[in-house]
Amino acid sequence: MTNRTFITTLFAAPVLTLFAVVLFGCEAAERTRTITEYDCNTSTAQDRAEFILDCLEAGNPKSDEEPEDWIPLCMRKADQLFCKKRKFVVTETKKVGGFWTETHRRPLAPERKP
Repeated sequence: MTNRTFITTLFAAPVLTLFAVVLFGCEAAERTRTITEYDCNTSTAQDRAEFILDCLEAGNPKSDEEPEDWIPLCMRKADQLFCKKRKFVVTETKKVGGFWTETHRRPLAPERKP
């Protein structure tokens, strides 16, 4: 065994171990967060469609750019304006590979106005 191989072997294992601890060991295995979803029904479909078309037309009328960037923004804003807002508290656990998986969901009580 040469000195170079010995030094590489001597330092490789602790460095890889330290890297794995920092990468996987320092993060929480569970997290809780609040999410907002919009419950849209067919009764608002026509209003949302008209809003989206008006939004696209007004978004950038003089530009030669295609409206691909505006479409999701206008759709999201239409949902926010015309659909029922629902909030949830979601608990997620971290799986192998760093992906979060939802394990529990409960509706958040609506805020009471004074």
